[in-house]
Amino acid sequence: MKEAQLSPTELSVFMDKSYMPLKFIVLTKMEALLNELRQKIIAEIHPVAKTFPPEFDVKTGKITKGENYQTYPYRVLDMPRVFKGNNIFTYRTVVLWGHHISFHLIVAGKYKELLQERLFSVAGGMPDTFCLSKQVSPWEWEFKPEEFIQARALQEPSIQDAVRQSDFIKITFILPLNRYMEMSEVGLQVWKFWQMLVAGKS
Repeated sequence: MKEAQLSPTELSVFMDKSYMPLKFIVLTKMEALLNELRQKIIAEIHPVAKTFPPEFDVKTGKITKGENYQTYPYRVLDMPRVFKGNNIFTYRTVVLWGHHISFHLIVAGKYKELLQERLFSVAGGMPDTFCLSKQVSPWEWEFKPEEFIQARALQEPSIQDAVRQSDFIKITFILPLNRYMEMSEVGLQVWKFWQMLVAGKS
């Protein structure tokens, strides 16, 4: 079967016994950093937990392991989170192998309705590194600049009208992989901005 023949590069990887153990070690360390971020967010939320809707998970969060997003392994933290049918709120951190670390506020359904006007009102104060997704789905994790605009554009009436018509809002901050040791601190700082919004103190 000629189509099954490995290229020299493929054969080299196939024969490299060191790769898979190293991959395991890397992903285990990324999970540890995600857990550190989870604990920091839990501690940050605790004093104001009563200001969140009661159905929100603000005490545990969830770390998800995956091996095949467009062939790449990934790790995900959702904290805080609520997934109830079309009603979604999550602060999601994604570590995507070979790509980046990304932090996303994702809201849909009644949580979008609850927060979108607040988002419009604070858009002018958003960091210029916050990006508003123009993607057709909130569950796409590769960062393609043409699929995002600066989140500050939420000040503009035309953008606000488009957002009102959309099924979801997704605002993203990207951290390069080589800054992985900053994950828990950067992730916490991004969350603090959203926490003020959710708690109605922005």
